[in-house]
Order: sequence, then structure tokens, then C-alpha cells
Amino acid sequence: MQSLARRSGYLITIILLLASLAPRSADALDLDSLLIASAGGPDAFDTLRNVESYRVDGNVTLNGQPGDFTMYFKLPDLFRIDLSFAAFSMTQAYDGRTAWQRDFNGQVAEMSGFEREELLNQIYLQSFSYLFEDRMPGSTAYVGVTTRDGDDYHEVLFMPFNEDTIRVFLDIETGRQELMIGQLDNLTTRTHSSDYRRVSGVLMAFRSVSEVVGMPVTTEFVVKQVDLHASLHDSLFLRDDASVTDFHFPDGADSVIIPIKFRDGLITLDIVLNGRAHAIFILDSGASSNLIDRNLAEKLQLAQVGSITARGMAGHEEVGLVRPDSMAIGALTLYNQVGGKMNITELLQPMHEQTISGLLGYDFLSRFPIKVDYGRQRLIVYRPDAAYPTDNGIAVPFTLTMKVPTVHGQVAGFPGDFLVDLGNVFGVVLHPHFVEETDVADHLSNRRQLSGTMGGVGGQTGAATATVDRLELGPLVVDDVPVVLPEAGDGLVGSRELAGNIGNAVLKRYAVLFDYVQNVIIFYPDER
Repeated sequence: MQSLARRSGYLITIILLLASLAPRSADALDLDSLLIASAGGPDAFDTLRNVESYRVDGNVTLNGQPGDFTMYFKLPDLFRIDLSFAAFSMTQAYDGRTAWQRDFNGQVAEMSGFEREELLNQIYLQSFSYLFEDRMPGSTAYVGVTTRDGDDYHEVLFMPFNEDTIRVFLDIETGRQELMIGQLDNLTTRTHSSDYRRVSGVLMAFRSVSEVVGMPVTTEFVVKQVDLHASLHDSLFLRDDASVTDFHFPDGADSVIIPIKFRDGLITLDIVLNGRAHAIFILDSGASSNLIDRNLAEKLQLAQVGSITARGMAGHEEVGLVRPDSMAIGALTLYNQVGGKMNITELLQPMHEQTISGLLGYDFLSRFPIKVDYGRQRLIVYRPDAAYPTDNGIAVPFTLTMKVPTVHGQVAGFPGDFLVDLGNVFGVVLHPHFVEETDVADHLSNRRQLSGTMGGVGGQTGAATATVDRLELGPLVVDDVPVVLPEAGDGLVGSRELAGNIGNAVLKRYAVLFDYVQNVIIFYPDER
């Protein structure tokens, strides 16, 4: 239904670049000379060439929340950043092969898709690869003198891996980098750099402020200390799979059964919070964290420990973070998990006759292999180290996008990446960009305008419905699939990386098991 987006690209925008005197004239400009000058001149260039690893410490402010950060880099491409706030901490890293992250509940997962791509783009910058051809691949191009807000800049394009484009604006007088504009899927990020100081002759920005255009996300980094010759061991960057155990599974049991209700296209189940508050939650693999209704959080007197941005179908919304002591789901209990709070009851009441007080998302589904049995209206939850049956199922691998399962598939023969969303009441939501870039519209039948709107976090959008003959997810083939064609929006429907979203109108034809450890979804025949 929505994703609490940690926004990897927003947190890792410490720009340690740059500046001295750059050429005033754009005529016959030597780009290499401009970039060397932007790093502090030839002596600074030589210093950077001899830097094999470095460490940066300082303060970070995320949407007003103060904290500390430490960033590490080691040639050729090892990277890590740790962020610590009063109530939680987070890590993102790259070990030369795998991009990984530890979230605010201490869970470790591999980064993929455009989140991984954004992290590698930042490593391209932190490694100064635009200066040194023997480092990470990419290219640069000089655009010319550009005027922004009444000031002139040298505009340069950085193209990490010759795929993405980052626009960099160097002050026409000093050559210092003052602004960087990048894209994260359909989102635009802007980073302003200032407070330049020399470190071993290299001019570096000691303050950077990043914002996401149209979203309530602002991150400020203030550097306190830079060690350009830090001694760093490769093990610092390796993925650490020692996740925090924040649940209780009944002793002696390999699996437990939890009753559910599948009604109005949504899966609901009973929850007890902090041992006393009974509530109904929706099971939602599209939520990258658990969410609690604001009124329920206030009733339980849950203190807000921070805030973060939720990215929904049609837009974005800032939500508070809270930490309930416990969440009992049948015989299972989750402990001390940070989750979001927002007006869920108000958002979902028009769509559901029951009072919905929250969403169970990634922080429940990722802890255990969980089989959703629509026909028998139950969940079978397996102990993490127990075996589960696979012989009559079809396995489809997935990666995580913003901690939401994402599968590669084809709609009417046209390939794309699709979220698998238990909070989506529809069949397959086809994003406008995917429809525009393919001929899938020619393969749709029974098309008609939706009488109402669709959406969730961030707002609503108009849509049409239709039917497509065939959906393929690896070896799984689904015929006569209902699809929804939303209008363009600022949220997930505006994605240029994701083709769409697969919901319960397709999934309910099977019993579906999610295993986040093996990164696989298994589709079993419906046994009703």
C-alpha cells in the first residue's frame, strides 16, 4: 500500500568536493583543468591520487532530527556510512559486490534496483572517479555557462557508469561546487554545498544540505573531522547478517496458524499492542515498516522518536516514528520495533467497513516465512530455521525495492519490474511510464473508467480498469488478469523504474508464501 522510504540517496549525500579557482571563460574550456581546479588545483589533485582510504565524522540532521554520522571510503569502491539518532541508527554500505543496509530496527537486507544504483552513484563521487580514469567507470561533459537564480555557473555533467546523469554547478568565480542535481527514479534531488575548508590542501565542503523536490525530506550534513589517510580494514564494509532478534516464536513449534479475514480485497488480522490494546491491522507487503493509526498511538501514549517520509501510490507524506513495547499476532510477538504513525483509520475507512488501526508490513513479513492461504483464510507462519513444503509450488525470485518484494515479469509479453503488494486490492496496477513506453495498451480489453479514485498515502488519483490476457512471472503464467491504469502522479505510479504493482486480485488465485531470507515467493495451487 505504501512504502516508508528511508531514501538511501537522501542520506548519503555528503559531498566532499572541491574547489579553488576555475577559468572565467567558457571559450575553449579545458574540462580536465576545470575539474582539477575544482578539487583545489594540481597539488590537491596529487594528494587525492595518493589517498587510498578516508574517514569523515560529523553531525547530521534529518527532517529536524539531530544525529551523528561517520562515513568510510577505501579504494577502489568500498563505502560505508553510519547514522545514529537518539532512538535508532542506520547503516548503508557497499563491499565491492553487494550493496546492503541495516535499518532502524537492526535488520540487514541487500539493496537493489534504483536504490543500489543511487548508492553506487554516490560512491562514484566519493571516490573522485570523475578525476581518475582508473577508478570507477564513467564520463564527464562540459555543458557551458549556465545562469540559475541570477548567478552564473559552469555546468558539468557527471555520468557514473555512463548510465545516469548528475548535473554539477561550479561557481564561475571560485570554481567551488555549489549545487548538484540528480534523479532517483521519478524524484529530483538537490544538494547545496558550502563552508569550504582545506584538508591537506584539498578544498572540501564542510556543510551540505540535500532536499527532494516535492517531498518533505531535508538532510543536512556538517563535517567535524576528516582523516584522509585513515587505516580501514576491508571487513568494515562486509555485510553483517547478524540481525537483531525482535520477536518471540512459541517454543517447540515449527509453525503456527493465525486466522485472517480476506474481505474487500484486503487481508486483516487481530493485533494486541502493549498487552492491552486490541486492534485490526491490514497485512501489507507494500509497507516497508509497520504503521499504527495516530489515534491509537496517542491512546497508548507512544512517544514520537523521529519522522520519516512515506511514499504512496499517488504521492508522499511525512509520518512520525513510534516504538510500541510489543505487538502480539496470534501466538507470535514482536518487541520494541520502530514503526510509523499516521491517520490510517481516516485513510481506509471509506474503503473498509471495519475500523483499521494499522498495517503489518516488512517488519513482520521479513521475520518468518509466511504463507498466505486466501482460501482457508489463514496465515501459516514458519519458524525461521524450519523447513516448509515446496514440492507443489512455483518459486519466483524477488529483490527488495524500498523493502518491498519486487519481481521481474511480463505483461502481454512486455517485460518490467513489479512490486508484489498485499495491500493492493487490485490486480496489476500498470504505471503510466510503462504503458507509454510499450505497446501494452494494444493488448488490453474491457477498458473503462474507474467510477472512484485509487490511492493511499500521499493522495488519490483517477484510473481506468481493463483486462490483459497474460501475466508471466518467471515460470508462473496467469491468464485473464485485471489491470488498473492510474493517471500520472508524484508517488509510485510516477515511477520510471517500476512497471507496476501486483495485488490481491491476482494473488488470491493461489496460496502465496513469502520468504525474505531466501528472497523467493512461492505460488501454491488454491486448495479450496
